[in-house]
Amino acid sequence: MTIIQSSRPENTHLARRAGSAVRPAKGSLWWIIRRHPRNALFKKPDRWSDLHNKVLGVSWYELKSDNALRTISVNEENIAKLQDCVPKLLKTRNKDKFTALLQTTLATLWPDVFSKSNIPGDFDIYFHTRRYKEAVKVDAVWASQPIRPTSTSRSSNINLNQASASDEVLICYAEMRRWLQSESSTENDPNKRLNRLRHKLLLSPNPHHDAYFVGILLAMAQRQFYAQKSTGGLPGSFTDAKMRIITLDRGAGEFIVYKGHITKEFLTAFHAPFEGELDEEIRLRDPTITYRRVPLQPVYDLKARLGEALGREIVGDLSK
Repeated sequence: MTIIQSSRPENTHLARRAGSAVRPAKGSLWWIIRRHPRNALFKKPDRWSDLHNKVLGVSWYELKSDNALRTISVNEENIAKLQDCVPKLLKTRNKDKFTALLQTTLATLWPDVFSKSNIPGDFDIYFHTRRYKEAVKVDAVWASQPIRPTSTSRSSNINLNQASASDEVLICYAEMRRWLQSESSTENDPNKRLNRLRHKLLLSPNPHHDAYFVGILLAMAQRQFYAQKSTGGLPGSFTDAKMRIITLDRGAGEFIVYKGHITKEFLTAFHAPFEGELDEEIRLRDPTITYRRVPLQPVYDLKARLGEALGREIVGDLSK
């Protein structure tokens, strides 16, 4: 993990140094980390385990789809395009080809939102005054200005035109970790068996409650507040942030859309990890992640199902 702070080289003993430099307040994030000395919690998000879910107080909720959803009209040309792309999504293993197919599929449904993925898929993680460069990597990222109710008033129009970067809703595609097992030349390769064991230890009992996604959502949320600080400076204040992760469950043949609600208290905990509230129960308002399964088939009403999962603020009125 690369540490961006002045021009110092990477320090492999960062966790020990950070803990000894300042005595953490009871209830602070670093105090919580130090309560688990036998578990190395201070690591990159792709090595987070279910223990991180518990320590960080993450709540996961699966949402059921609305069976009464009406079919949204999609022209025949786009239906044909979806019928061509969607089956290939489940079979394609080449990363670049898959990303291109995904881009085509989403842009066919909502060209205004997904026509271009022009945000780098590498996110930094910030902890106190340190920046960990490219600590999180995802396959594709889109930014959507939230769709607000229309208004005829002049003041509302002015507000719409003044949307800032912090108003953006970031959407990314990331693979489920259970599909990212290391591949070796033979089934009996000792390295492959060891990697499988390590990989299994990272997975949550419920594979859809992947702690890696918590790290992705945290990095996406931090980007909204640190993005304009090119020198790695600290933001003035935090607000709650909401992001989306799209992933694909190849075994079930369905998208899964995660909505992350990262609270300002959670962001503040990483910004000031040595500080804590007197009341530990209110120190960290837990981040909440909801998710919804979206079957890929039939493609003629995929727009309605996926639109429901992404939300009106991304795709607009679902009744149209």
